[in-house]
Amino acid sequence: MPRKRTWKIAPPHGYIARARTFAVAARILHEHQKTDFIPYLFCCGQATEVALKAFLVLKVVDESTFPRNPGHDLVKAWRLAVSHHAPIPSTPPQWCTLINVQHIAPFDSRYPRANNLMGLPDAQVALNGIDSLVETIEKEILK
Repeated sequence: MPRKRTWKIAPPHGYIARARTFAVAARILHEHQKTDFIPYLFCCGQATEVALKAFLVLKVVDESTFPRNPGHDLVKAWRLAVSHHAPIPSTPPQWCTLINVQHIAPFDSRYPRANNLMGLPDAQVALNGIDSLVETIEKEILK
């Protein structure tokens, strides 16, 4: 039997604040972590996911379906946000699709796996893209 969730969704400004903290953490990890890029990648994925969810909470999401739709799928969340007129490019950028491969099930970037190959976006492109996404969504929330 599926477990019933008892938590409530935060307001959009709570989501965008958390997205900003993950974006800052990703930048710090990129600059200082030289032995393992997985924490950096995780923070990039979380920053992107939570920023997109901030917009979705603002515009469209039904609380009962939120954990599954869009779930952790960054591309699905991006497209859902676009379909509800988010002021972002209509197609998810390459940095987003590359991070998404590791961010969704089976969560290859979160747990050690054998023979796991990762295609990673250029770090500056990804970090700048995430910052731009967070700023764009934040402007929508503050309207």
